[in-house]
Amino acid sequence: MGKIVIFGKENCGHCQRAKALLESKDIPYEGINLTNDERMRILSIYLSGKQTVPQIFFNQEHIGGASDLLSMDEQVLEEKVKQALAAPTDPNFPPLNISDEELASAELPIGKILDKHTPDLSQVREVAAIIPYYQTLFGFVPNMYKYMAIWPKYITAWLATFLSLYDKSFEPLGSFRAVVVFTTSSTAACTYCTAHATQASLDTGTESDKLRQIFEFYQRPDRGDDSVLPFNESERALIRLARGAALNQVSEEDVALLHQQNPAKADALVEAVGLTTACFGFFNRFNDLMGVELEGPASETAVSSLGDLWDVGKHETQDTKELTSADNASVTEAEASPEDVLKQEKAFIAEVRSQLQAAIGPDLQAYLHHNLGVIPHWILSLPEGACQMAVAHLYVYVMHQGEVSPELKHLMLYVLTQATAHQYLNSLEAFLAYQAAIKSGKSPELASARLSQSLDAVKIKSGAYQNFDEKECAALRLASIASTYPPFTPSPLVLSLQRYYTPREIVELTMCLAVGGLAQRWTAVTKPQQQEAKVAEFSVLR
Repeated sequence: MGKIVIFGKENCGHCQRAKALLESKDIPYEGINLTNDERMRILSIYLSGKQTVPQIFFNQEHIGGASDLLSMDEQVLEEKVKQALAAPTDPNFPPLNISDEELASAELPIGKILDKHTPDLSQVREVAAIIPYYQTLFGFVPNMYKYMAIWPKYITAWLATFLSLYDKSFEPLGSFRAVVVFTTSSTAACTYCTAHATQASLDTGTESDKLRQIFEFYQRPDRGDDSVLPFNESERALIRLARGAALNQVSEEDVALLHQQNPAKADALVEAVGLTTACFGFFNRFNDLMGVELEGPASETAVSSLGDLWDVGKHETQDTKELTSADNASVTEAEASPEDVLKQEKAFIAEVRSQLQAAIGPDLQAYLHHNLGVIPHWILSLPEGACQMAVAHLYVYVMHQGEVSPELKHLMLYVLTQATAHQYLNSLEAFLAYQAAIKSGKSPELASARLSQSLDAVKIKSGAYQNFDEKECAALRLASIASTYPPFTPSPLVLSLQRYYTPREIVELTMCLAVGGLAQRWTAVTKPQQQEAKVAEFSVLR
Protein backbone atom coordinates (compact mmCIF):
# COMPACT_ATOMS: atom_id res chain seq x y z
CA MET A 1 0.00 0.00 0.00
CA GLY A 2 1.33 3.40 -0.97
CA LYS A 3 1.09 6.44 1.25
CA ILE A 4 0.31 10.12 1.38
CA VAL A 5 2.82 12.32 3.19
CA ILE A 6 2.27 15.85 4.49
CA PHE A 7 5.27 17.89 5.59
CA GLY A 8 3.88 20.56 7.94
CA LYS A 9 4.30 22.59 11.09
CA GLU A 10 2.38 23.00 14.32
CA ASN A 11 -0.17 25.82 14.45
CA CYS A 12 -0.12 26.14 10.65
CA GLY A 13 -3.59 26.98 9.32
CA HIS A 14 -2.77 25.77 5.79
CA CYS A 15 -1.51 22.45 7.16
CA GLN A 16 -4.62 22.01 9.28
CA ARG A 17 -6.92 22.68 6.31
CA ALA A 18 -5.09 20.15 4.12
CA LYS A 19 -5.25 17.50 6.83
CA ALA A 20 -8.90 18.27 7.55
CA LEU A 21 -9.81 17.69 3.90
CA LEU A 22 -8.12 14.27 3.87
CA GLU A 23 -9.64 13.33 7.21
CA SER A 24 -13.12 14.33 6.05
CA LYS A 25 -12.74 11.80 3.23
CA ASP A 26 -11.17 9.11 5.47
CA ILE A 27 -7.96 9.29 3.46
CA PRO A 28 -4.98 8.03 5.50
CA TYR A 29 -1.84 10.12 5.55
CA GLU A 30 1.49 10.39 7.34
CA GLY A 31 2.19 13.78 8.88
CA ILE A 32 5.81 14.87 9.31
CA ASN A 33 6.24 17.69 11.82
CA LEU A 34 8.93 20.19 10.79
CA THR A 35 8.42 22.59 13.70
CA ASN A 36 11.56 21.69 15.64
CA ASP A 37 13.33 19.52 13.10
CA GLU A 38 15.70 21.53 10.91
CA ARG A 39 16.92 18.51 8.97
CA MET A 40 13.39 17.48 8.02
CA ARG A 41 12.60 21.08 7.06
CA ILE A 42 15.51 21.03 4.63
CA LEU A 43 14.38 17.62 3.36
CA SER A 44 10.94 19.09 2.60
CA ILE A 45 12.58 21.95 0.68
CA TYR A 46 14.90 19.52 -1.11
CA LEU A 47 12.02 17.31 -2.26
CA SER A 48 9.50 20.01 -3.14
CA GLY A 49 11.61 23.01 -4.14
CA LYS A 50 9.33 25.09 -1.90
CA GLN A 51 9.94 26.70 1.48
CA THR A 52 6.29 26.99 2.47
CA VAL A 53 4.24 24.37 4.31
CA PRO A 54 2.45 22.13 3.93
CA GLN A 55 4.11 20.18 1.14
CA ILE A 56 2.03 17.18 0.10
CA PHE A 57 3.19 14.01 -1.65
CA PHE A 58 1.16 11.10 -3.01
CA ASN A 59 3.99 8.59 -2.87
CA GLN A 60 6.73 10.38 -4.83
CA GLU A 61 4.34 12.62 -6.77
CA HIS A 62 4.53 16.16 -5.42
CA ILE A 63 0.98 17.53 -5.22
CA GLY A 64 2.03 20.94 -3.86
CA GLY A 65 0.66 22.98 -0.98
CA ALA A 66 -2.73 23.30 0.67
CA SER A 67 -4.19 25.47 -2.11
CA ASP A 68 -3.15 22.89 -4.73
CA LEU A 69 -4.85 20.10 -2.79
CA LEU A 70 -7.99 22.07 -1.90
CA SER A 71 -8.51 23.36 -5.45
CA MET A 72 -8.17 19.91 -7.02
CA ASP A 73 -11.30 18.62 -8.75
CA GLU A 74 -12.98 16.06 -6.51
CA GLN A 75 -12.95 13.28 -9.10
CA VAL A 76 -9.29 13.96 -9.93
CA LEU A 77 -8.41 13.86 -6.24
CA GLU A 78 -10.34 10.61 -5.75
CA GLU A 79 -8.53 8.96 -8.66
CA LYS A 80 -5.09 10.18 -7.54
CA VAL A 81 -5.69 8.91 -4.01
CA LYS A 82 -6.87 5.56 -5.32
CA GLN A 83 -3.78 5.17 -7.49
CA ALA A 84 -1.43 6.32 -4.74
CA LEU A 85 -2.78 3.94 -2.12
CA ALA A 86 -2.94 1.02 -4.58
CA ALA A 87 0.76 1.39 -5.40
CA PRO A 88 3.29 -0.80 -3.58
CA THR A 89 4.87 0.73 -0.50
CA ASP A 90 8.10 2.59 -1.25
CA PRO A 91 10.30 2.09 1.82
CA ASN A 92 12.65 4.82 0.56
CA PHE A 93 10.06 7.61 0.63
CA PRO A 94 10.47 9.97 2.22
CA PRO A 95 14.22 9.35 1.84
CA LEU A 96 15.23 9.77 5.48
CA ASN A 97 18.71 8.36 4.82
CA ILE A 98 19.61 11.02 2.27
CA SER A 99 23.08 12.43 2.91
CA ASP A 100 23.76 15.80 4.45
CA GLU A 101 25.84 16.63 1.38
CA GLU A 102 22.90 15.98 -0.91
CA LEU A 103 20.57 17.98 1.30
CA ALA A 104 22.93 20.89 0.85
CA SER A 105 21.34 21.40 -2.57
CA ALA A 106 18.35 22.89 -0.77
CA GLU A 107 17.88 26.64 -0.25
CA LEU A 108 20.85 28.88 0.50
CA PRO A 109 19.96 32.61 0.59
CA ILE A 110 22.64 34.76 -1.06
CA GLY A 111 23.15 36.72 2.14
CA LYS A 112 24.55 33.63 3.86
CA ILE A 113 27.68 33.75 1.70
CA LEU A 114 28.07 37.51 2.18
CA ASP A 115 27.69 37.76 5.97
CA LYS A 116 31.42 37.63 6.63
CA HIS A 117 31.97 40.45 4.13
CA THR A 118 29.48 42.94 5.56
CA PRO A 119 31.07 46.05 7.10
CA ASP A 120 30.42 47.64 10.47
CA LEU A 121 27.46 49.89 9.61
CA SER A 122 28.51 52.50 12.13
CA GLN A 123 31.66 53.06 10.04
CA VAL A 124 29.84 53.51 6.71
CA ARG A 125 29.23 57.19 5.98
CA GLU A 126 26.27 56.47 3.71
CA VAL A 127 24.56 54.54 6.51
CA ALA A 128 25.38 57.15 9.16
CA ALA A 129 23.43 59.69 7.09
CA ILE A 130 20.20 57.66 7.31
CA ILE A 131 20.37 56.55 10.96
CA PRO A 132 18.07 59.33 12.26
CA TYR A 133 15.47 58.54 9.60
CA TYR A 134 15.31 54.83 10.42
CA GLN A 135 15.70 55.39 14.15
CA THR A 136 12.45 57.37 14.06
CA LEU A 137 10.73 54.95 11.67
CA PHE A 138 11.74 51.56 13.12
CA GLY A 139 14.20 52.09 15.98
CA PHE A 140 16.94 50.40 13.94
CA VAL A 141 18.54 50.37 10.48
CA PRO A 142 17.03 47.48 8.47
CA ASN A 143 19.39 44.56 7.97
CA MET A 144 19.20 44.84 4.17
CA TYR A 145 21.61 47.77 4.33
CA LYS A 146 24.43 45.65 5.72
CA TYR A 147 24.55 43.87 2.34
CA MET A 148 24.15 47.02 0.30
CA ALA A 149 26.96 48.55 2.35
CA ILE A 150 29.40 46.16 0.67
CA TRP A 151 29.07 48.70 -2.15
CA PRO A 152 28.20 51.90 -0.21
CA LYS A 153 27.36 54.12 -3.20
CA TYR A 154 24.40 51.85 -3.86
CA ILE A 155 22.89 53.05 -0.59
CA THR A 156 22.88 56.68 -1.71
CA ALA A 157 21.59 55.85 -5.19
CA TRP A 158 18.80 53.67 -3.82
CA LEU A 159 17.77 55.99 -1.01
CA ALA A 160 17.54 58.93 -3.40
CA THR A 161 15.10 56.82 -5.42
CA PHE A 162 13.14 55.49 -2.47
CA LEU A 163 12.73 58.85 -0.74
CA SER A 164 11.72 60.59 -3.98
CA LEU A 165 9.15 58.00 -5.07
CA TYR A 166 7.80 57.24 -1.61
CA ASP A 167 7.44 60.89 -0.65
CA LYS A 168 5.57 61.61 -3.89
CA SER A 169 3.10 58.79 -3.17
CA PHE A 170 2.00 59.98 0.26
CA GLU A 171 -0.36 62.84 -0.49
CA PRO A 172 -2.82 60.86 -2.66
CA LEU A 173 -2.79 57.71 -0.50
CA GLY A 174 -2.20 59.08 2.99
CA SER A 175 -2.06 56.41 5.69
CA PHE A 176 -3.51 53.85 3.25
CA ARG A 177 -0.09 53.74 1.59
CA ALA A 178 1.07 51.29 4.27
CA VAL A 179 -1.79 48.93 3.32
CA VAL A 180 -0.65 49.13 -0.31
CA VAL A 181 2.87 48.16 0.81
CA PHE A 182 1.48 45.32 2.92
CA THR A 183 -0.60 43.98 0.02
CA THR A 184 2.07 44.11 -2.68
CA SER A 185 4.71 42.60 -0.35
CA SER A 186 2.49 39.79 0.92
CA THR A 187 1.49 39.03 -2.68
CA ALA A 188 5.18 38.67 -3.51
CA ALA A 189 5.53 36.42 -0.43
CA CYS A 190 8.33 38.63 0.90
CA THR A 191 7.87 37.97 4.59
CA TYR A 192 10.57 40.48 5.50
CA CYS A 193 8.77 43.43 3.88
CA THR A 194 5.36 42.13 4.93
CA ALA A 195 6.44 42.20 8.57
CA HIS A 196 7.73 45.78 8.26
CA ALA A 197 4.57 46.83 6.41
CA THR A 198 2.47 45.29 9.18
CA GLN A 199 4.14 47.54 11.72
CA ALA A 200 3.86 50.59 9.45
CA SER A 201 0.15 49.92 8.89
CA LEU A 202 -0.49 49.64 12.63
CA ASP A 203 1.49 52.82 13.26
CA THR A 204 -0.66 54.72 10.77
CA GLY A 205 -3.98 53.55 12.16
CA THR A 206 -4.96 50.34 10.36
CA GLU A 207 -6.26 47.68 12.74
CA SER A 208 -4.40 44.36 12.76
CA ASP A 209 -7.68 42.52 12.12
CA LYS A 210 -8.00 44.28 8.75
CA LEU A 211 -4.48 43.26 7.76
CA ARG A 212 -5.13 39.70 8.83
CA GLN A 213 -8.26 39.57 6.70
CA ILE A 214 -6.32 40.72 3.61
CA PHE A 215 -3.59 38.22 4.37
CA GLU A 216 -6.00 35.31 4.89
CA PHE A 217 -8.36 36.21 2.04
CA TYR A 218 -5.71 36.07 -0.68
CA GLN A 219 -4.32 32.78 0.53
CA ARG A 220 -7.67 31.00 0.20
CA PRO A 221 -8.17 29.21 -3.13
CA ASP A 222 -11.93 29.70 -2.77
CA ARG A 223 -11.71 33.38 -1.80
CA GLY A 224 -14.49 34.61 -4.13
CA ASP A 225 -15.72 38.23 -3.95
CA ASP A 226 -13.41 40.61 -2.07
CA SER A 227 -16.40 42.65 -0.80
CA VAL A 228 -16.00 40.62 2.39
CA LEU A 229 -12.85 42.64 3.15
CA PRO A 230 -13.49 45.47 5.65
CA PHE A 231 -12.69 48.29 3.23
CA ASN A 232 -14.77 50.53 1.00
CA GLU A 233 -15.01 49.97 -2.75
CA SER A 234 -12.24 52.42 -3.67
CA GLU A 235 -9.90 50.99 -1.06
CA ARG A 236 -10.49 47.47 -2.33
CA ALA A 237 -9.67 48.66 -5.87
CA LEU A 238 -6.38 50.05 -4.54
CA ILE A 239 -5.67 46.74 -2.82
CA ARG A 240 -6.30 44.91 -6.09
CA LEU A 241 -4.01 47.33 -7.93
CA ALA A 242 -1.24 46.72 -5.37
CA ARG A 243 -1.69 42.99 -5.75
CA GLY A 244 -1.89 43.22 -9.54
CA ALA A 245 1.37 45.21 -9.63
CA ALA A 246 3.23 42.29 -8.07
CA LEU A 247 1.63 39.76 -10.42
CA ASN A 248 1.70 41.92 -13.59
CA GLN A 249 -2.08 41.53 -13.67
CA VAL A 250 -3.36 45.05 -13.15
CA SER A 251 -7.00 45.28 -14.19
CA GLU A 252 -8.23 48.15 -16.34
CA GLU A 253 -11.59 47.65 -14.61
CA ASP A 254 -10.05 48.66 -11.27
CA VAL A 255 -8.52 51.76 -12.83
CA ALA A 256 -11.87 52.62 -14.40
CA LEU A 257 -13.59 52.07 -11.06
CA LEU A 258 -11.28 54.58 -9.37
CA HIS A 259 -12.07 57.12 -12.10
CA GLN A 260 -15.75 56.51 -11.55
CA GLN A 261 -15.51 56.76 -7.76
CA ASN A 262 -13.12 59.69 -7.58
CA PRO A 263 -12.53 61.27 -11.02
CA ALA A 264 -10.59 64.26 -9.66
CA LYS A 265 -8.07 62.12 -7.80
CA ALA A 266 -8.00 58.84 -9.74
CA ASP A 267 -4.89 59.53 -11.83
CA ALA A 268 -2.97 60.61 -8.73
CA LEU A 269 -4.09 57.47 -6.87
CA VAL A 270 -3.01 55.14 -9.67
CA GLU A 271 0.33 56.93 -9.94
CA ALA A 272 0.80 56.72 -6.16
CA VAL A 273 0.15 52.97 -6.17
CA GLY A 274 2.65 52.64 -9.02
CA LEU A 275 5.31 54.60 -7.13
CA THR A 276 4.73 52.74 -3.88
CA THR A 277 4.73 49.27 -5.41
CA ALA A 278 7.79 50.18 -7.51
CA CYS A 279 9.72 50.91 -4.31
CA PHE A 280 8.72 47.55 -2.92
CA GLY A 281 9.37 45.75 -6.18
CA PHE A 282 12.96 46.66 -5.39
CA PHE A 283 12.78 45.89 -1.67
CA ASN A 284 10.94 42.56 -2.09
CA ARG A 285 13.38 41.17 -4.61
CA PHE A 286 16.56 42.38 -2.89
CA ASN A 287 15.48 41.16 0.53
CA ASP A 288 14.20 37.79 -0.67
CA LEU A 289 17.26 36.97 -2.77
CA MET A 290 19.51 37.92 0.15
CA GLY A 291 17.32 36.16 2.70
CA VAL A 292 17.73 39.18 4.98
CA GLU A 293 17.35 38.30 8.65
CA LEU A 294 14.15 39.77 10.07
CA GLU A 295 14.60 42.08 13.03
CA GLY A 296 12.98 40.85 16.24
CA PRO A 297 10.47 43.69 16.74
CA ALA A 298 9.14 43.35 13.18
CA SER A 299 8.79 39.59 13.58
CA GLU A 300 6.94 39.94 16.87
CA THR A 301 4.49 42.37 15.29
CA ALA A 302 3.79 40.06 12.34
CA VAL A 303 3.29 37.03 14.58
CA SER A 304 0.84 38.84 16.86
CA SER A 305 -1.05 40.53 14.00
CA LEU A 306 -1.26 37.91 11.24
CA GLY A 307 -1.87 34.74 13.22
CA ASP A 308 -1.25 31.12 12.27
CA LEU A 309 -0.88 31.77 8.55
CA TRP A 310 2.24 33.84 9.16
CA ASP A 311 5.55 32.07 8.58
CA VAL A 312 8.86 33.91 8.51
CA GLY A 313 10.15 31.55 5.79
CA LYS A 314 13.74 32.06 4.72
CA HIS A 315 14.07 35.24 6.78
CA GLU A 316 15.32 33.87 10.08
CA THR A 317 14.25 35.99 13.04
CA GLN A 318 16.89 38.07 14.75
CA ASP A 319 16.81 38.26 18.54
CA THR A 320 15.68 41.74 19.58
CA LYS A 321 18.70 42.19 21.84
CA GLU A 322 21.00 41.65 18.85
CA LEU A 323 19.96 45.08 17.62
CA THR A 324 22.29 46.54 20.22
CA SER A 325 25.31 44.81 18.70
CA ALA A 326 28.31 46.68 17.34
CA ASP A 327 26.80 47.13 13.88
CA ASN A 328 23.72 48.81 15.31
CA ALA A 329 25.20 50.54 18.35
CA SER A 330 25.16 53.91 16.64
CA VAL A 331 21.48 53.44 15.86
CA THR A 332 20.41 52.89 19.45
CA GLU A 333 22.59 55.75 20.62
CA ALA A 334 21.16 58.17 18.07
CA GLU A 335 18.81 60.25 20.20
CA ALA A 336 17.21 63.18 18.42
CA SER A 337 13.99 65.16 18.61
CA PRO A 338 11.47 64.81 15.75
CA GLU A 339 12.37 68.33 14.64
CA ASP A 340 16.06 67.44 14.50
CA VAL A 341 15.31 64.26 12.59
CA LEU A 342 13.22 66.14 10.05
CA LYS A 343 15.95 68.74 9.67
CA GLN A 344 18.62 66.08 9.16
CA GLU A 345 16.43 64.17 6.71
CA LYS A 346 15.80 67.29 4.62
CA ALA A 347 19.51 68.09 4.62
CA PHE A 348 20.31 64.53 3.58
CA ILE A 349 17.76 64.58 0.74
CA ALA A 350 19.06 67.97 -0.43
CA GLU A 351 22.63 66.62 -0.44
CA VAL A 352 21.64 63.51 -2.38
CA ARG A 353 19.68 65.50 -4.95
CA SER A 354 22.61 67.86 -5.38
CA GLN A 355 24.81 64.85 -6.11
CA LEU A 356 22.27 63.55 -8.60
CA GLN A 357 22.09 66.89 -10.38
CA ALA A 358 25.86 66.96 -10.63
CA ALA A 359 25.96 63.42 -12.03
CA ILE A 360 23.13 63.91 -14.52
CA GLY A 361 23.72 67.47 -15.62
CA PRO A 362 21.14 69.93 -16.96
CA ASP A 363 19.53 67.59 -19.51
CA LEU A 364 18.08 64.28 -18.24
CA GLN A 365 17.23 62.98 -21.69
CA ALA A 366 20.74 63.69 -22.95
CA TYR A 367 22.12 61.83 -19.92
CA LEU A 368 19.96 58.80 -20.68
CA HIS A 369 20.74 58.81 -24.37
CA HIS A 370 24.48 59.15 -23.73
CA ASN A 371 24.56 56.20 -21.34
CA LEU A 372 21.93 53.92 -22.88
CA GLY A 373 21.67 54.94 -26.52
CA VAL A 374 17.92 55.30 -26.01
CA ILE A 375 15.59 57.24 -23.71
CA PRO A 376 13.40 54.69 -21.86
CA HIS A 377 9.78 55.83 -21.82
CA TRP A 378 9.14 54.01 -18.57
CA ILE A 379 11.55 56.42 -16.85
CA LEU A 380 10.02 59.46 -18.56
CA SER A 381 6.56 58.26 -17.49
CA LEU A 382 7.57 58.86 -13.86
CA PRO A 383 6.68 62.20 -12.25
CA GLU A 384 8.99 64.92 -13.56
CA GLY A 385 11.80 66.22 -11.41
CA ALA A 386 13.25 64.26 -8.50
CA CYS A 387 11.51 60.96 -9.34
CA GLN A 388 12.78 60.82 -12.93
CA MET A 389 16.27 61.95 -11.93
CA ALA A 390 16.64 59.48 -9.07
CA VAL A 391 15.39 56.47 -11.03
CA ALA A 392 17.44 57.40 -14.11
CA HIS A 393 20.59 57.66 -12.02
CA LEU A 394 19.90 54.40 -10.15
CA TYR A 395 19.20 52.52 -13.39
CA VAL A 396 22.26 53.86 -15.22
CA TYR A 397 24.55 53.44 -12.19
CA VAL A 398 23.51 49.84 -11.51
CA MET A 399 23.26 48.69 -15.13
CA HIS A 400 26.18 50.53 -16.75
CA GLN A 401 28.75 50.97 -14.02
CA GLY A 402 30.48 48.41 -11.86
CA GLU A 403 32.43 45.24 -12.46
CA VAL A 404 29.85 43.07 -14.27
CA SER A 405 29.35 43.83 -17.96
CA PRO A 406 26.30 45.92 -18.93
CA GLU A 407 25.44 43.32 -21.57
CA LEU A 408 25.16 40.53 -19.00
CA LYS A 409 23.04 42.67 -16.67
CA HIS A 410 20.65 43.64 -19.48
CA LEU A 411 20.47 39.97 -20.49
CA MET A 412 19.54 39.14 -16.89
CA LEU A 413 16.64 41.58 -17.05
CA TYR A 414 15.71 40.25 -20.49
CA VAL A 415 15.45 36.75 -19.00
CA LEU A 416 13.56 38.08 -16.00
CA THR A 417 10.98 40.06 -17.98
CA GLN A 418 10.49 37.16 -20.38
CA ALA A 419 9.57 34.92 -17.46
CA THR A 420 7.22 37.50 -15.93
CA ALA A 421 5.57 38.52 -19.24
CA HIS A 422 6.47 42.22 -19.01
CA GLN A 423 6.47 42.62 -22.79
CA TYR A 424 7.44 46.29 -23.03
CA LEU A 425 10.42 45.90 -20.68
CA ASN A 426 11.40 42.63 -22.35
CA SER A 427 11.73 44.36 -25.73
CA LEU A 428 13.65 47.25 -24.18
CA GLU A 429 16.10 45.00 -22.32
CA ALA A 430 16.68 42.91 -25.45
CA PHE A 431 17.61 46.06 -27.35
CA LEU A 432 19.87 47.35 -24.55
CA ALA A 433 21.62 43.96 -24.22
CA TYR A 434 22.27 43.87 -27.95
CA GLN A 435 23.55 47.46 -27.97
CA ALA A 436 25.81 46.81 -24.96
CA ALA A 437 27.25 43.73 -26.67
CA ILE A 438 28.08 45.72 -29.81
CA LYS A 439 29.61 48.49 -27.70
CA SER A 440 31.84 45.95 -25.95
CA GLY A 441 33.26 44.81 -29.27
CA LYS A 442 31.11 41.79 -30.12
CA SER A 443 29.96 41.30 -33.70
CA PRO A 444 26.27 41.81 -34.53
CA GLU A 445 26.01 38.08 -35.22
CA LEU A 446 27.43 37.13 -31.82
CA ALA A 447 25.35 39.76 -30.01
CA SER A 448 22.20 38.40 -31.65
CA ALA A 449 23.16 34.79 -30.93
CA ARG A 450 23.80 35.49 -27.25
CA LEU A 451 20.46 37.26 -26.93
CA SER A 452 18.70 34.26 -28.45
CA GLN A 453 20.65 31.69 -26.44
CA SER A 454 20.20 33.43 -23.09
CA LEU A 455 16.71 31.99 -22.60
CA ASP A 456 18.09 28.45 -22.83
CA ALA A 457 21.26 29.17 -20.89
CA VAL A 458 19.16 29.67 -17.75
CA LYS A 459 18.24 25.98 -17.83
CA ILE A 460 21.84 24.92 -17.34
CA LYS A 461 22.32 24.04 -13.66
CA SER A 462 26.10 23.95 -14.02
CA GLY A 463 28.59 24.40 -16.82
CA ALA A 464 28.69 26.48 -20.00
CA TYR A 465 26.13 26.80 -22.79
CA GLN A 466 27.05 27.64 -26.38
CA ASN A 467 28.28 31.27 -26.35
CA PHE A 468 28.03 31.64 -22.55
CA ASP A 469 30.65 30.54 -20.04
CA GLU A 470 29.87 28.98 -16.65
CA LYS A 471 30.09 32.31 -14.85
CA GLU A 472 27.54 33.97 -17.15
CA CYS A 473 25.19 30.99 -16.99
CA ALA A 474 25.12 31.24 -13.19
CA ALA A 475 24.07 34.91 -13.38
CA LEU A 476 21.38 34.19 -15.98
CA ARG A 477 20.00 31.32 -13.92
CA LEU A 478 19.82 33.63 -10.91
CA ALA A 479 17.72 36.00 -13.04
CA SER A 480 15.32 33.20 -13.94
CA ILE A 481 15.00 32.16 -10.30
CA ALA A 482 14.30 35.78 -9.29
CA SER A 483 11.12 35.74 -11.38
CA THR A 484 9.27 33.54 -8.87
CA TYR A 485 7.66 34.45 -5.54
CA PRO A 486 9.48 33.93 -3.29
CA PRO A 487 12.66 33.18 -5.27
CA PHE A 488 14.17 29.81 -4.35
CA THR A 489 17.97 30.02 -4.42
CA PRO A 490 19.42 26.48 -4.49
CA SER A 491 22.72 26.16 -2.70
CA PRO A 492 24.68 24.82 -5.74
CA LEU A 493 23.81 28.01 -7.66
CA VAL A 494 24.64 30.31 -4.75
CA LEU A 495 27.93 28.50 -4.14
CA SER A 496 28.78 28.86 -7.84
CA LEU A 497 28.12 32.61 -7.57
CA GLN A 498 30.52 32.66 -4.64
CA ARG A 499 33.10 30.84 -6.76
CA TYR A 500 32.78 33.05 -9.84
CA TYR A 501 32.00 36.50 -8.44
CA THR A 502 33.43 38.79 -5.76
CA PRO A 503 31.14 39.93 -2.91
CA ARG A 504 30.79 43.34 -4.62
CA GLU A 505 29.80 41.67 -7.88
CA ILE A 506 27.21 39.48 -6.12
CA VAL A 507 25.65 42.61 -4.62
CA GLU A 508 25.78 44.16 -8.10
CA LEU A 509 23.88 41.21 -9.62
CA THR A 510 21.27 41.41 -6.86
CA MET A 511 20.90 45.17 -7.30
CA CYS A 512 20.38 44.64 -11.05
CA LEU A 513 17.48 42.27 -10.38
CA ALA A 514 16.05 44.55 -7.69
CA VAL A 515 16.04 47.52 -10.08
CA GLY A 516 14.26 45.24 -12.52
CA GLY A 517 11.62 44.66 -9.83
CA LEU A 518 11.12 48.42 -9.52
CA ALA A 519 10.63 48.82 -13.27
CA GLN A 520 8.31 45.83 -13.49
CA ARG A 521 5.86 47.08 -10.87
CA TRP A 522 5.80 50.64 -12.19
CA THR A 523 5.10 49.52 -15.74
CA ALA A 524 2.55 46.93 -14.58
CA VAL A 525 0.49 49.74 -13.05
CA THR A 526 1.07 52.54 -15.55
CA LYS A 527 1.41 50.46 -18.75
CA PRO A 528 3.52 52.82 -20.92
CA GLN A 529 1.80 52.96 -24.29
CA GLN A 530 4.67 54.40 -26.27
CA GLN A 531 7.62 52.27 -27.29
CA GLU A 532 11.01 53.69 -28.16
CA ALA A 533 11.35 53.90 -31.95
CA LYS A 534 14.75 52.18 -31.94
CA VAL A 535 13.39 49.36 -29.78
CA ALA A 536 10.34 48.89 -31.99
CA GLU A 537 12.53 48.72 -35.09
CA PHE A 538 14.89 46.27 -33.40
CA SER A 539 11.97 44.06 -32.33
CA VAL A 540 10.68 43.88 -35.92
CA LEU A 541 14.11 43.00 -37.29
CA ARG A 542 14.50 40.20 -34.74
